[in-house]
This record gives sequence, structure tokens and C-alpha cells, in this order.
Amino acid sequence: MNVANQVRPYEVSAGDTTAKVEFWTSELLNRFDRGEGMSRKKMRGIFEEICADFKSIPVTGEEKVGWAWWGNLHQVLLPGQQQSGAVPPLRRG
Repeated sequence: MNVANQVRPYEVSAGDTTAKVEFWTSELLNRFDRGEGMSRKKMRGIFEEICADFKSIPVTGEEKVGWAWWGNLHQVLLPGQQQSGAVPPLRRG
């Protein structure tokens, strides 16, 4: 789940995100086995449930260094640069 990748680096208690992923994997399989959650409307509701559940995980406020890769080129996005939109030059990796 992409939402887990966005929360895991910032979680206060290690393992909270993994527990939510395991819960939702099991929950979704159970719902699909019962034939629930197959329509677009139901899926949208489920996505909102998942996001709300992951939002309940306590996270730190620290900013992380971001990376972007294109072939053998990479770009380092430092926390202050992410907000301002300033982009450092590309580096060969």
C-alpha cells in the first residue's frame, strides 16, 4: 500500500505501520471473499477507511531527504528545498 510507504519513515512506534498493513490485507481479503467492496463507490469508501486508519498512527514532524532516480541520474531533494521548489542540480550516480 502506498500510504504505508508514506507513513512508515515517520512513525513514532516502529511496527505500527506494518500492523495496519497486515490488518488491512486480511480485512480486504475477507471483504472480497464475502463479495463486498467490488463497486467503485464501495472501493472509494474503503480507501477512505484505510487512509483514516493510517492517519491515526502517531508520526514525527521531521523532514526526510527525498530522492528521485532516472536511469543512472539521481536528484537529492533536501527538506528545505522540497517546500520552496528549489531543485539542486542532477548528479551522475
